[in-house]
Amino acid sequence: MANHSEHLNQAVKNIDFLEKVNTNIPESWDWQVTISFYSALHLANAHIAHTINQHYRTHGKVSEALNAYLAVNPSMFNEEAYLSYLALQGLSRRSRYLCSDKDDPISKADIRVHFTSEKHLAKALRHLNNIQKFFSLTYKYEFSPIYIGCSKLKEDSLEYISCK
Repeated sequence: MANHSEHLNQAVKNIDFLEKVNTNIPESWDWQVTISFYSALHLANAHIAHTINQHYRTHGKVSEALNAYLAVNPSMFNEEAYLSYLALQGLSRRSRYLCSDKDDPISKADIRVHFTSEKHLAKALRHLNNIQKFFSLTYKYEFSPIYIGCSKLKEDSLEYISCK
């Protein structure tokens, strides 16, 4: 299984790919949201590998390992990063399966197709930035900024993601 450095390297590679996709296919919001989630997933797995030397194969196990609300959890994210991870996972599921990103009975009964738009990309990028911030503070790692075209981020000042 991959170790901390290998997961980190894959996350950085994915983040660089996100920038390239945004430059070359700017309206591929669904793919950009998905790339954002898998970048975050590799950062989460790097953190889990470093803190408890575990390697999980399911999204549920990763979410459980990061859970900021468990009393004793050596691999937890802080609350902001954990909530961002869960939200990003939901946005990615929405973009992959065209279903609601809400996990409640009313949304589950909704049979409309839920397309991914630029506003969802902006949400995904904010969440990815939060996870990068946690990772950077925890491991003293400096991410290179990426430049993304997203009009819904124009007023945001994110640490690792800049508008172009």
